[in-house]
Amino acid sequence: MAKTMGWEDSLTVTDEAGMSLNLGSVQPVAAGISANLSHSKAKAHVASGTVNVTVKPREVGWIARAPLMHKATGEWTTHYFFPVHGRRHWKIAGTILGPVENGTAGKYSAVMVKTRPMTKKEIAACASRHKPKQKAD
Repeated sequence: MAKTMGWEDSLTVTDEAGMSLNLGSVQPVAAGISANLSHSKAKAHVASGTVNVTVKPREVGWIARAPLMHKATGEWTTHYFFPVHGRRHWKIAGTILGPVENGTAGKYSAVMVKTRPMTKKEIAACASRHKPKQKAD
């Protein structure tokens, strides 16, 4: 049996930064100052498509999608308003791997059609739902 199946995948990347400052009251003056500063930016992308899936009797079919990934290697510097373990700046070297938008650098995600034989339990479950109706005498 041939069937057209659709797929959809969404990717949202959010960058956030924030800072909070609170200068509490000092006796004998009972006044306080507080300030908050924050920034948030989100970028969303949705990819979708359709593929033809051919499944033989007593088989199960599905779509497997591997999103396009990007590897970034480098050194990240963190900045803290107050010292953390005696330092305000920390450098961290490393490699991260994360999904990126389809078409990045002319590359696209992989979409594969997969099939496998049904298990005995799956066959029994389908058979129990599709028993022929008996005629009334």
